[in-house]
This record gives sequence, structure tokens and C-alpha cells, in this order.
Amino acid sequence: MKKERVLVVKRSELPAGWLVEQGGIAVSGQDLLRHSCGWSPEWLPREQAEGDAEYKQLIPYIVMQDVEGRIACYPRQGSETRLHGLWSAGVGGHVNPNDQGCDLLETLFHGARRELSEEFASTPKCAFRVVGVINEEITPVGAVHLGIVISARLLPSAPRPEPASELCGLQWLEQHECSSRQFEIWSGLALELVGRT
Repeated sequence: MKKERVLVVKRSELPAGWLVEQGGIAVSGQDLLRHSCGWSPEWLPREQAEGDAEYKQLIPYIVMQDVEGRIACYPRQGSETRLHGLWSAGVGGHVNPNDQGCDLLETLFHGARRELSEEFASTPKCAFRVVGVINEEITPVGAVHLGIVISARLLPSAPRPEPASELCGLQWLEQHECSSRQFEIWSGLALELVGRT
């Protein structure tokens, strides 16, 4: 079986202001493209990338909203037991060579669409927009990942998609309702970024 390869950028090429100990930084898609002109993205075996803090794996982290702006949120379950009891407002995953587009932004959006197609019974019809990046250096997992927060708003004609089993318990919440739930770190940071736009 072929080993998974994932999109990475050298930590040294990223803007220093993005590599905060824990936080979200507002960044547009155009900002991302402008910064990425000085990057040399690579496709590394995932096993190598997970253990090498010289690189950051770029992770599209998608916050889905319906036409009225309600956010798709779900209680964490599944294989990541450390997150049980917390809520998530994001769907994310690694970018693979099959996702490659004509530029970094298109590549990230292809990866985002693939992730959504895996998490829902049918691929949601959304308009994508980059709203920022999230970083945390506190945990070993955080040290090797950089979240690219993508707002995915359902198109007016698109129905709310049916979630797959991993998103069991999904609810569509108003932004003010999110404050009554305890979110995992990345989701909390992503919600702050989405709330600013």
C-alpha cells in the first residue's frame, strides 16, 4: 500500500507572526497567495511530517455555515479520545498530491472539498473563503500543523447536507449559541476568526 504524502511548508518560510504559541490570525486568500510566493511547498510522507517540527503541515480547517449564518457544530467522538466531551466547529484534514491545483489556494480548496465529501453523505455545495490561520505550539500535534481556516457557506439553493457517522450529533448553531459549549482549541480559534468577518 502506498504511503500517504501530505503538503508541508518549511517553518522558516512562514511569516513569524503566524507562529504564535496559540492563536488565530486574520488572513485573506489573497494574503495567503502573496505570502506563498516565497514558499517551496513539498509533499512529504505523513509519517515523516508528523515527527518533524522543521515543517508545518497545511490543514484546510473548514467552518461550514448555512445561508442564515448558522454554524455546523458537533460533539467529538471517534478515534481521538482526547477530544471526547468537547465540541468541534470544523472539519479538517491533510492535503494530498491528488488535490493539487494551479496555485496554493486552489490546492487547499480541492483538499477542503474532498474532506467535506468524506464527512457528509453528499458533497455540500459551498462558497469558500479563507478567513485566517490558526497555530498552536503547546502540543506535539500543534507543533507540526498550521490550520488554514476556510469559511464554507452553503449556496442559497443548497440543502443542508446529511452528516456521516463521524459527525453524529451535528447541530446548526447561531454564533451566540456557540458560547454555551466547550470547543476544542482549533475550533475555538476558528470561531473567533469567522466571527470577525
